[in-house]
Amino acid sequence: MLARIREVGRQIVCEARAWPRTTAARLRVRNRWMVDLDADFFDFAAPASSSDDDDASADPADARCAASRYSSGRAVARAVAETRAPLGVDFGACASALVSAPTISERANCARAVGALAQAQAHTDAMREAGVVDAVVALLRAEGDGEAAVAAADALRHLACANDRNRDRARELGAIPLLVAQLRRVAGVAHADMGEADVAAVTAATAALRNLSYQNAQNRDAIRAAGGLAPLLDLVATGDPPAPPPGGWRGREAAYRAAAALENLASDHAENEATIVDRGVVPAMKELLLGKVVEAVSQKAAKKGREEMLRLITLDERRRKAREHAAAAEAAVSAAAAAAAAARAKAAALAAIEARGAGGESAAAAARAAALEASTALGGAQSELAALTSIEWASAVARYACVGGAAPPPFPTDEKEVRRAVFGVLQRPPLGDALACETAPVDGGGLGCVVRRRAEPT
Repeated sequence: MLARIREVGRQIVCEARAWPRTTAARLRVRNRWMVDLDADFFDFAAPASSSDDDDASADPADARCAASRYSSGRAVARAVAETRAPLGVDFGACASALVSAPTISERANCARAVGALAQAQAHTDAMREAGVVDAVVALLRAEGDGEAAVAAADALRHLACANDRNRDRARELGAIPLLVAQLRRVAGVAHADMGEADVAAVTAATAALRNLSYQNAQNRDAIRAAGGLAPLLDLVATGDPPAPPPGGWRGREAAYRAAAALENLASDHAENEATIVDRGVVPAMKELLLGKVVEAVSQKAAKKGREEMLRLITLDERRRKAREHAAAAEAAVSAAAAAAAAARAKAAALAAIEARGAGGESAAAAARAAALEASTALGGAQSELAALTSIEWASAVARYACVGGAAPPPFPTDEKEVRRAVFGVLQRPPLGDALACETAPVDGGGLGCVVRRRAEPT
């Protein structure tokens, strides 16, 4: 094998000297190299049977023997798809070995074999009927952590893939709290301090929760009830603002799996959606699941089948705008209050000065002071509205309150927080003395803020 690698390496060096100029030609050369290496590597890497397992290796019905014939679970799935027939494995004996094998290492190896064989969908129903799902959950409960627990979580991941009956069975057996507990043992560890065993544990548990939550409302509720959202959120992003692990971190795969699990948990679940958006991890999920490439997010989401991710991005953007509106409104209120206080002080000083003059002019001075104060208050209210809506709509409302005429068009917004802030301004003097406000449907769909003069009939 080493000689073959050296030979292909020399070939690469020789061909690199005349590296093709076109992308298509480069891909053809690369693909030829990969085919040469893959063929030799998989022949070399196929696990050989040890002398301790001679009896098991001789039995084609043994799960470990069957799995050892293939380089990966995907290879098992391809072989079963090509032959259109499941492998002749005794899954009942496999279930028994998962819980009765004498050593942890043997039980872990059996769980790994289950994970490989379960990647062929033709096996998963037979595995459940033979008690393999029960045995995997029992192994997960017995070991708690360590290599056998990680192998059991990974096996459960594949058993739950595209098989809703296996998802239900795993929930009924109590697998979800066990997986959440496995996450919690590691979720509090800083990313930089995680060892290889920690990363393997969280990657297997998050992948299992992701598949268990897919299109299964009861499992989504069970994961939330078990407290599974918090450790998943911690894995996806940390810091302020929350950011995903860096690309070179070995647990990036676990963060990706956690983001995918959160996406499934948010599907048709308003409480989970709100928890995820409130935590502020949607931008990190977007980076992990859709990448950083500049492209229309809706198009990328559609290509990857991530409609729920697109919905989370939309909700997060709405929440961000609502927070910005609220902050702008708070600043406008403070500015308007300061301006009104200054105007009152100025008006009082002007009234006092003019009152010391001709007595007949004191009433006019008081009127001018009152008009100045009212004008200042109206300007402050208009500034608040402009911060929440638009300058044009705020000017139209202020003009309508002062001189009447045609009512301004409704201001459309489906954000409840924005409407509440707008109504807060409209219901206070001076606008509240002349206008009434309400929520009503607007043209084109959705809701909006509608104003009318109090003298007009409803």
